[in-house]
Amino acid sequence: MSAAAKEAGAEIRTSAEVKEVRVKDGVATGVVLAGGEEISAKAVISNADPRRTLLTLVDPTHLTPDFVMKLQNIRMPGTVAKVNLALSTLPKFTALNANDASLRGRIHIGPEIDYLERAFDESKYGNFSPHPYLEVTVPSLTDPSLAPNGKHVMVDLYAVRAVQAKECRLDSQRSSLGEIVVKTLAEYAPSLRRW
Repeated sequence: MSAAAKEAGAEIRTSAEVKEVRVKDGVATGVVLAGGEEISAKAVISNADPRRTLLTLVDPTHLTPDFVMKLQNIRMPGTVAKVNLALSTLPKFTALNANDASLRGRIHIGPEIDYLERAFDESKYGNFSPHPYLEVTVPSLTDPSLAPNGKHVMVDLYAVRAVQAKECRLDSQRSSLGEIVVKTLAEYAPSLRRW
């Protein structure tokens, strides 16, 4: 994606905290970095949430009061944990009957409504579910440059709510979260058990 963006004329900077999105006549015209550097742009794209982008980075005086109120009332208690796996071979999901072409789309691990409800219940009480809802992709099947030749990358999105009830932090539980994801995946793709 970065290569395509650069080819289209984008400049990508990392570790460059944006302090402000500049707006003129209702149009974003650039950004101001935390260090004070101003960068003009034809377009500004934010990957921050809507409230942070439009109420913190953009001066709210550029927005209508009604729109500001709507932004302030957006409920965002949930989050998604992303677990990336480097794979030596493609996983064999038992339900796909060794059909590797099926791995090019999305795989949802959430076999029934009761399963999803139990996964959500755990997060309501500040816990990670031992049987989470997962959304899985293998992007190296469509973009082989993401992994060495013959190897693959799997991206697992774990739907969790903000787990603040027990003051539990995703950063401090990275390893256990990864183990939960791999264990859950292994129930559907036993070749992943070797991790």
